[in-house]
Amino acid sequence: MNLIEAFVHNPVKVTVGVILIVMFGIISAFNMPMQLTPEVEIPTLTIETTWPGASAAEVEREIVQEQEEQLKSVEGVRKMSSESMDSLGRVVLEFPVGTDMAEALLKVNTKLAQVPSYPEDANEPVINTSNASDRPIAYFILSQRIPTKEDVEQYAKQFPHLKSKLDEVYKAKNDALKMYRLSQIAETDAGLKAALPPEKDITTLRRFSEDFIEAALERVPGCSNANVVGGREEEVQVVVDPLKLAARGLSISDVRESLRGQNADTSGGDFWEGKRRNVIRTLGQYTSTEQVESTILARRDGMPVYVRDVGYAVESFKKPDGFVRRFGTRSISINAQRAVGSNVLEVMNGLRKTVDNLNSGVLKERGLQLVQVYDESEYIYSSVSLVTDNLLWGSLFTFLTLLLFLRSARSTVIIFMHILVSTIGAFLVMSLLGRSLNVPALGGLAFAVGMLVDNAIVMLENIYRRHQNGESPEEAAVRGASEVWGALLNATLANLAVFIPVLFIREEAGQMFRDIAIAISGAVALSMLVAVAVVPTAAMRILKPHTAKSRRQAAGEQFEIDEARGIWRLYAIAGRLVNHYLLGPLDVVAAIFVNGVVSINRTLQGSVILRVGMIGGVLAASLILTWAMMPKVEYLPNGNRNLIITLVLPPPGYNLDRLQEMGQIVENELKPYWDVNIDDPEVLKRDVPAISDFFFIARNRSVFIGVRAADPARVAELIPVIQKIAPKLDGSILVAKQASLFEKGISAGRTIEVEISGPDIDRLIEIGSDIMVDLKGTPDKPGLLAAAQVKPNPSLDKANPEVHVIPKWDQAADLNVTASELGYTVDALVDGAYATDYYLGGDKIDLRIVGQVEYASRIQDIKSLPIATASGQVIPLEAVAEVVNSSGPEQINRRTRQRAITLEVTPPAEMPLEAAMDLINEKVVAPRLSNGDLSGGYRIELAGTADKLRSTWASLRWNLMLAVLITYLLMAATFESWLYPLVVILTVPLGAVGGFIGLWLLNFYVLQPLDVLTMLGFIMLVGTVVNNPILIVEQSLVHIREDHMPVGEAIIESVKNRIRPIFMTTLGGLVGLFPLVIAPGAGSELYRGIGAVLLGGLLVSTVVTLVFVPALLGLTMEIRESLLRILFKKRHPDDDDDSQLDRLDLDEGENLAPALPQPSEARPVPAITSSQTVELS
Repeated sequence: MNLIEAFVHNPVKVTVGVILIVMFGIISAFNMPMQLTPEVEIPTLTIETTWPGASAAEVEREIVQEQEEQLKSVEGVRKMSSESMDSLGRVVLEFPVGTDMAEALLKVNTKLAQVPSYPEDANEPVINTSNASDRPIAYFILSQRIPTKEDVEQYAKQFPHLKSKLDEVYKAKNDALKMYRLSQIAETDAGLKAALPPEKDITTLRRFSEDFIEAALERVPGCSNANVVGGREEEVQVVVDPLKLAARGLSISDVRESLRGQNADTSGGDFWEGKRRNVIRTLGQYTSTEQVESTILARRDGMPVYVRDVGYAVESFKKPDGFVRRFGTRSISINAQRAVGSNVLEVMNGLRKTVDNLNSGVLKERGLQLVQVYDESEYIYSSVSLVTDNLLWGSLFTFLTLLLFLRSARSTVIIFMHILVSTIGAFLVMSLLGRSLNVPALGGLAFAVGMLVDNAIVMLENIYRRHQNGESPEEAAVRGASEVWGALLNATLANLAVFIPVLFIREEAGQMFRDIAIAISGAVALSMLVAVAVVPTAAMRILKPHTAKSRRQAAGEQFEIDEARGIWRLYAIAGRLVNHYLLGPLDVVAAIFVNGVVSINRTLQGSVILRVGMIGGVLAASLILTWAMMPKVEYLPNGNRNLIITLVLPPPGYNLDRLQEMGQIVENELKPYWDVNIDDPEVLKRDVPAISDFFFIARNRSVFIGVRAADPARVAELIPVIQKIAPKLDGSILVAKQASLFEKGISAGRTIEVEISGPDIDRLIEIGSDIMVDLKGTPDKPGLLAAAQVKPNPSLDKANPEVHVIPKWDQAADLNVTASELGYTVDALVDGAYATDYYLGGDKIDLRIVGQVEYASRIQDIKSLPIATASGQVIPLEAVAEVVNSSGPEQINRRTRQRAITLEVTPPAEMPLEAAMDLINEKVVAPRLSNGDLSGGYRIELAGTADKLRSTWASLRWNLMLAVLITYLLMAATFESWLYPLVVILTVPLGAVGGFIGLWLLNFYVLQPLDVLTMLGFIMLVGTVVNNPILIVEQSLVHIREDHMPVGEAIIESVKNRIRPIFMTTLGGLVGLFPLVIAPGAGSELYRGIGAVLLGGLLVSTVVTLVFVPALLGLTMEIRESLLRILFKKRHPDDDDDSQLDRLDLDEGENLAPALPQPSEARPVPAITSSQTVELS
């Protein structure tokens, strides 16, 4: 008993196996973490060191260069870059994919410990790792609680003249917009303003947000981190009067030393008394501002001098370092990040429940509310829903297609159950391999539906054909399965082999491929198992034994309608009508097509010249069309997230107040789009969608703006609207783009980083400015990429205003003023200087020494700053130092330990990334290399996404070739021949040209570039397009070896026998792919391109294969026979030609198909008649 017989005769065991696969597959699907995209490893370490008050040049000199000197020897670092800016230094180390980041972290930490020293008031460096989960999955806004609808109705009764305006308040769908409208009405009516709850300053609630909201969100399972953005940090200020200090012979440094000396708790050990152990503590830590003011600074004439004698202590707030503004109101933003491997949907549900608890508890008590303004799960739900719908529609279309061909509901159900079991089992495979359930993986399963039908159709059709030829159900099931399982194994191995090279792509895109590859491979491998084990077992039980009546039906006879009764009579009438008016015409068309294909093959088999010409022409046309139609490539698809991020970069030196004004300009310009009722019919008719949410954040010398559309599918239409605001922003640079699915930040997505590095910053600015002009152009001359968005990093303007205080050493020495004391005093009087820590409610905040405001309100006041000396004098700053207005860089970047400037270029959407890279290389980089502009150690490189595209594209090209080679070798092993796999593999170019045609046609419907995800479609084509040629070649060999047919007749007979399963599998795959290609929506950009490539490749290769493969197979076998005839004639001169070939065929036949059925008698090749149309269509 062989394996197939064992399956057929043990249906219970087979059923139990199917139930277990389905059961554990369903359990795995519900337990796998759901995410938008797969977990992507980003092997990057970031070292951040803060030095409050230091300039960019000081941070570079004292911190960054020292760190780089040690870090340059860290093993495995691929690239080192750094940024030095006001009060912060950042060093980024990039490692190759696959690096053990725990070990790398240890090495980096060891090297940092070898940095000789840091400035006294600089903080310890902090090391952070990066991964895909760094991107926040949710944003929340803390704001004042809006009055309820009942409250507003009460206001309307109280102020009837405002009723129409108040009615407009609750037409808004957004709570923040409601509050904005209400406050705008209150500004014009004092009575309403008095009736409303008093306005709260949300910016003072930063510590509250950190203690209550941030802590609550971080307790949600799966939430790794929450961050508070905006608001003002609390501090205790000791406001001193330099005149009073000088009168008592004290300086600001004396105040600092006194505060530091007293503000400490000290352990005094312990002592035992009886049975008790007593711990002794000396308590000096400040717990109130009164204690601070009671600190003794010195004794003068025997009397203590307290802090309150020279100033006072007050709980206050630091100068704001940024703020958040939403719909005209300052707020605080809190974001949440997920832990690696967590389920985004579960984490989001936990976050929502926590927010509800906060809003009904501690926030309600304070008149506050927390509103979610961004939710990544919305895109996930939308994407999953779309791909699930496409999968179901594709499955339904496949079912109907199979029903049309098979004309048997039971046979169709078997194939449909085969698809279902294989698809559900793929979830089990993914779970066992530790993968997540994400949109690309689900898209892979949707593609697999079209591939899964192949095995079941070929198996069931062959069993059905043998049964029609007179075999019993059992014999037809066993022999039919045994006859084709070798071809199915070949095809399955080919499908699986193409994904082996994908596992070796280590880049970010390769990690994206892995989940698609595993999903499809798991489903295809299970489909082979189900086809061999389940399909024959089920087929034997649905096929009926042959009787006289069944023979008459098989011969084309039908029951007379008069034989049926009741509902069966109606069923019979309907069946006859369908057969006569629908299936009959289709059968005639099918018969004409089949006879045409057979006739063409007969003609070609009769002429060597025609075959050579046709084969050469097809191959030449395929290569020429592939070369002509191959477009420039992109990196990863940008996606269609409902979020536009905009960055406004002002000229150097703008303060936070000016940044707020610029944010308000954008806010006012966009007000016609956000201060509307999004369900208003007039608003819906506009050419540009309404804005459902708007906010901006001013910090770090820039303004970050977030915009969401009321219609998520049209969010990209808002980008031109935002870009038109740029001329109104005082020469600022404005960059607006749609948030990328795979990367974070304004420089993410399809951005080319033009890195200019060299020794001198002035020369770098000059080169960068020239390239900026080349790219963007001038009013008189258009640039190379005038429509592109270009952002310099750092600014090309070095004029960041600075005030340099240069000590006069002789005068300072005469007055006993040291450089450090002078610097600290200036810091305290101008901006406030850190002295020590202060604990407020268990939280540690800063205690700072500050001067009174009137001492430093203007630049001119700096020279007159009163400096108190120990001798009791008060002198102006200009007496001991020279005050000079100057300028310097606001940020200094370095690449591989050289200063650098980066131009981040985002080409227009219709221009592929590779085309933009080629243009920059040819028109910008190459001329400067040739004319010597980069001499003296300067260089220009394309980095960022461009670098990723280059490396990924190189890997894909080689891996595509490797996939073809592996497929060929596996087929050679299963065929036990080097010749027949060559016939099959030559059909791959046909699929490639079909893929490019499919992609070209798709771009008439929607923009779809050739990104690296779409390139996966061409790799999949290698394993897909060979399926049909394998069927023809395998069946031809069966006829030659078992039925002893001549080569030409065997090939023609194989085409006739296999044309039905070929068209069934192809059409089943095409209709399964069709919804994935044409259905728009969230996430479709991840798999739409792959679907178009597969759709076009399958269609073109199938049509051409029916003629190309038979001609090529016949030609190669004839050439082989001629060569072997010559070879065997030399070895066996006494044998005639026929005996030589018989010997060869028998020898190879023993090796080529050991598992095939025993030879049967040769039978003539029947002609195709109209009565057999149903069987052949």
